[in-house]
Amino acid sequence: MKLKVRVLKAFAVVISLAFCLSARADSDDQRAREAGPEDGFLCCNGIIPFLFHGDNVLTTTGRAGIFRSEHRGESWQRSMKGLVAPNGVSPFVASVCGAPSDPRIVYALAGADSSPVPFNGLFSSEDFGKTWTRRAEVPTENGFADCSVDPDDPRTVYVNTLDLGANVFQVWRSTDGGETAQIFGTNLPACAAGCAATPLQGILYVGVSEAGLYASTDRGVSFYPVPLPPGFRKNNSFSPDGHAIFIYTEETEDPSPPIGTFRSIDGGASYIAVSGLPHGFSGPLAFDPTNPSRIYASAPDGLLHVSTDGGLSFTVLPASNDPRFLGSVREISVDARGSVYINTYGGPFRTDDGGQTFCSLLDDFRATSVNDLAFDAGGNLLVGANNTQPVFQQTHGLTFRPIGATIPRDSFNSSSSAASVAGSPTDANVVLVATRTVGLFRTTDGGHSWMPASGLPDFLTNSRMAFPTGSRVYLAFPAPSPFFQPGFYRSDDAGQSFARLSSLPFGAIAVDPANPDVLYLGVFNGGAGLFKSADGGQTVQSLGQPGTFSAVAVDRRNSQVIYAGERFGQVIRSLDGGQTFAPANTGLAGAGVHGFAQDAHGTLFVWLRGGGLFASHDSASSWRPVDTGEALQRSGVEAGRGSIVADPRHPGRVYLGNAGVIQLDTGDDAGDHDD
Repeated sequence: MKLKVRVLKAFAVVISLAFCLSARADSDDQRAREAGPEDGFLCCNGIIPFLFHGDNVLTTTGRAGIFRSEHRGESWQRSMKGLVAPNGVSPFVASVCGAPSDPRIVYALAGADSSPVPFNGLFSSEDFGKTWTRRAEVPTENGFADCSVDPDDPRTVYVNTLDLGANVFQVWRSTDGGETAQIFGTNLPACAAGCAATPLQGILYVGVSEAGLYASTDRGVSFYPVPLPPGFRKNNSFSPDGHAIFIYTEETEDPSPPIGTFRSIDGGASYIAVSGLPHGFSGPLAFDPTNPSRIYASAPDGLLHVSTDGGLSFTVLPASNDPRFLGSVREISVDARGSVYINTYGGPFRTDDGGQTFCSLLDDFRATSVNDLAFDAGGNLLVGANNTQPVFQQTHGLTFRPIGATIPRDSFNSSSSAASVAGSPTDANVVLVATRTVGLFRTTDGGHSWMPASGLPDFLTNSRMAFPTGSRVYLAFPAPSPFFQPGFYRSDDAGQSFARLSSLPFGAIAVDPANPDVLYLGVFNGGAGLFKSADGGQTVQSLGQPGTFSAVAVDRRNSQVIYAGERFGQVIRSLDGGQTFAPANTGLAGAGVHGFAQDAHGTLFVWLRGGGLFASHDSASSWRPVDTGEALQRSGVEAGRGSIVADPRHPGRVYLGNAGVIQLDTGDDAGDHDD
């Protein structure tokens, strides 16, 4: 019997490893539950590693934050405890880096140079990302900087960034665990043009934008130039011991044809052409710590390549053309066992057999960045996602399925991104998705097939939709740049075609629940304020309330009561159908309204930047805070738009979307949990 039990246990372990199975884990905050799709794209600076400490794995997803696994990626938890700015809001996490000499020590570089989160700089952790401490401020290049740690000294960390004002790349260095940081490389005259540092065992490389590559063996006290192969240095990578240098170069004329990839093992004195990577490599090469001759590369063809001869030649791994990746293989990391972790548009994957097979690591990896939320006619949550499949539909509890797989991918990425999403109020199979770059698409069969809508531009960033009847749809597109014209559109055939009714930059819509021809609109930029239409948008009249607005709502119990949320301010209210407005912010904290939601019992909710989630039972005459934990921490919204919706089947339950999706049972007539 004991032998049989052991065999069964061993078999269970094998099955678990083969399919990357695991138990689920919820957020530490019992009021807030991670509720987004199990999906995600590690984002955004192009150098997003997986960090390892035994079986623990750590990585960052940009907007959705840092995720940590204790089981080799087979289950995940969001790990942001202490990673907040002085106002209590979690900043955008651009990069994470670990100390090779002490893997428990990890640094995060956070912030996107935006006012909602007044901190740009370093955080540190001494327990592999369980808890974080805010450290020195450094520029973060609008969220695109990266960091790296000295292999011999865990308290020395480098930040490669850009001074946006001077438009000059810089290196900052801290030698005291991130407490303070200073500009580094001042003894390199050419560093004035911009630098990027790579610390390795016993050697420090600094790439200088126009002057080439320099190296130091005395921690940056002195530098010497590293000879380079012919052509313009497009990319470089180094072995962990600094012994091998890989350089990809191009011709200097425009367009720049490739010259090739080269390897040096003598400090640049000589180079040998590398075969198999004619167009270079997309990010840092990944070196197998169990076999120094085995090196992995992500190439511009989107596939994973491997070398078994120390980098002299690379071949494609056929299994890396897995359709589950939704596009290209991006960053690569290799753990102490030789298992390879890759970052794709379909989330993270791992291979334990050198790339012959891959298993998905999506269990509880609720890392999708989100631009909009809505409900379909069946009461299922719709999630408009970024940099992955554009729309997901709730199936039961916290389980979601992608329904936008056949929506065309844009020309810039291997994925599509939703700007806004709407479901028909009468048919759960009818869903509309306005994408950021390829227009609006409509399904009538629950996402099995999609057709493009006519009459709309392709670029619909920051758009918002309202679907008040089975046939009527409104869409507002505020045009985020001078290259696109804003517009307000209407459809009378459930989203098949649209007509442009106004050129004002509206970004907020609310429709009278008793009359779909009566609607209220707020401009998202420009300051023209609030407008009303009584004829379905054919004409709009100013309500004489200037400002920029991110949210408008009509009270479902009394359509004369209108709520408006200022994009950079507070809540105002009208009691007379928009004729007059007055402040309605008693009890509120923060500045910048992401949105309103009203549940089936009439409770009104508002989500404020720098404040959290608030509720009102008296039509906004007064407010009380209902969540100043996760709702506050995720309220920065440094990219995209924040969205809030109330669950139609569970009064008191709301969903907040941007840095992932969280479900909050607020205690205001909260229903039962769905497990």
